[in-house]
Amino acid sequence: MMSFAGTEDPFLAAADAAVKTPTSLSGGSRSNLLSLKLSEILSTSYSDSSIREALLLLGERIQENTPEMRRQFRANVEAEVIEANGQVLEQFSRIAMQLETIGLTIANMNSVVDGLTKSVSVTREQTKELFAEEERLSNQKDEIQVQQAILDAVKAHFIMPDSEIELLTSSADPIDHRFFDIVKKAKQIYSDCEVLLASENPVIGVEIMDQMSKHIDGAFDKLYYWVQREIRHLSVDDPKIRQIIRRALALLAERPTMLQNCLDGLSEIRQKIILREFLEALTEGAKPIELVAYDPFRYVGDMLAWTHSETVNEKEVLELMFVAEDVNIAHGLEEGLASEPWYEVFDLKRTIEELTDKNMQSICKPLKARIDQSLSSNVDSTLAYRIFNLFEFYRSIFSKYLSENSQLLNVLNVLESSSMNQFHLSLREKIQLIQSDLPKVTLDLQPPQFLHESLLDMKTLMTSFDTSFAVAPENRDEEFSKIIEEALVPYLTCCLSMCEPSSLGAAEKDIFLINCLDSAKSVLQLFPFTKKKLSDFDQQVQHHTESLIAILHDIYLTDSKLKPALTALNEKAPDVPLKSLDQFQEGKITQLCIALDDFLPSALMDAQTFLQRLASPRLGNGIIQDASKLFVEDFAKVEKAIVDSIEFPRTVFPRTLAEVKVLLVVD
Repeated sequence: MMSFAGTEDPFLAAADAAVKTPTSLSGGSRSNLLSLKLSEILSTSYSDSSIREALLLLGERIQENTPEMRRQFRANVEAEVIEANGQVLEQFSRIAMQLETIGLTIANMNSVVDGLTKSVSVTREQTKELFAEEERLSNQKDEIQVQQAILDAVKAHFIMPDSEIELLTSSADPIDHRFFDIVKKAKQIYSDCEVLLASENPVIGVEIMDQMSKHIDGAFDKLYYWVQREIRHLSVDDPKIRQIIRRALALLAERPTMLQNCLDGLSEIRQKIILREFLEALTEGAKPIELVAYDPFRYVGDMLAWTHSETVNEKEVLELMFVAEDVNIAHGLEEGLASEPWYEVFDLKRTIEELTDKNMQSICKPLKARIDQSLSSNVDSTLAYRIFNLFEFYRSIFSKYLSENSQLLNVLNVLESSSMNQFHLSLREKIQLIQSDLPKVTLDLQPPQFLHESLLDMKTLMTSFDTSFAVAPENRDEEFSKIIEEALVPYLTCCLSMCEPSSLGAAEKDIFLINCLDSAKSVLQLFPFTKKKLSDFDQQVQHHTESLIAILHDIYLTDSKLKPALTALNEKAPDVPLKSLDQFQEGKITQLCIALDDFLPSALMDAQTFLQRLASPRLGNGIIQDASKLFVEDFAKVEKAIVDSIEFPRTVFPRTLAEVKVLLVVD
């Protein structure tokens, strides 16, 4: 920035100098111009940014603010402007020359382009047909590519490689999981050919279906013969082989006839194996079953237990072969019924049950023969009944694994009937033996030995029946009543027959029969399913008890001499006075009192002696109590008649009813 001397404004000084500069303008014009200049200068704000920038630029250009410099400033600036304009013109002249050269070049290019355009137009006309042919060929190429892609897709989906066809039909190639995958693929191709049949040209679909049908039939034939061979040495314990066989049977299920033939072959092989194992279990091993043949119950039980175990194992093996998460033979059979509709609707559970029974058929004959032989060797009634319940138990178990028409169940039913027949036969023989030589009633009137033995057998029968599940709980009482009728009642009948020809008195017969019935009741009370027969026996005991009460009552009346007076009193007509009766004369009444005094003190002891051979003290006490009550009632009747008809009766008949009750211990 330059420095200004003094206080004079340099721009005002420049303006003054400009005003003082001589010009060719007229005086008025100069005056107006000067006024405008002054006005413009005076109106300019020094704070304006453009003025500030102009002053800064001016300060940079003017080094010294001298009058000379101020006078030459305008001329210098104009000279610089002129010089700058000259340089610009020089540069633009060069540009003009270059533009002229470019114009010439563009003109040449335009002429060349025009020539090329004309040449292209001619060439286009000449190649128009060629482009049309090229477009046609391009479209044809696209169509061929689409058709090729379709053909490749069809070949990939509908045409099987020769290697797969060979694996499917060649007997030299093994049956493995690849085989089943290829069969599945062939079936899928056959099914998908329906799409081709719906196309404009169905011939290819028919041809492919025909080929696939031949391949599938060949695969089924190969699989069928392979299964027939494999089942002859099938190892059911090998899970890998079992899985292959399971898949094979599931696939053969689509051909029910082939499947049935294979299952028949499998059953034939399994029958031989099971029969061999059964015979080995009977005679070989650490504990052969034949070693316990001396005990028919254990012998039969061991054979049935082995049969049950083998049946369960056989069914489990069949279930593993037929039922799996990844293989469902039922689904295959449903598809097979479409090709062989004469087969019945498939029931997987029933099929497994029938196959299990069929596989077990080989042991039915030897099992039945050995059990029949065991039953025929002097089997008593209790053992026969225990074996019968054993058959019932296993029959109820086998029915869970086998069908209703199972041959094994039929054999068990026959054996069950045989054991029950043996039970009846043994009972009849034993009873006939007893009836042919009935023992005599012993002096103590206790039950005979054969009744004790029959009651021991009855305990065994009841224990065996209690463990049986063949009879429903609501029918157990009714069913066991039939057993009691055959196994106990005939022995009680024999006890009754023992009393008929003997010289026993009525009381002794009653005591003997009560002892027999009471011993039978004591055994039957051990189990809850004998209530019906217990009720019948209670009635019989009650009948004989009432007979003993009547006999003891009559003894009381006879020993006490009360009977004649009571008889006379009962036979007296209402209008006949009591004093007129012989039995109610003072002498007779005195004799009655003496007899009562002799009888009453020992009456209870005599009654207990009379019933001492009765086995049940409870029954004996009850009989004595009831007979005493009847005697007390009779005594009260006679006493009342004497008291009512005689003046001062106690002088003649001092014995009172209360005294009699005390002596006879009657409440």
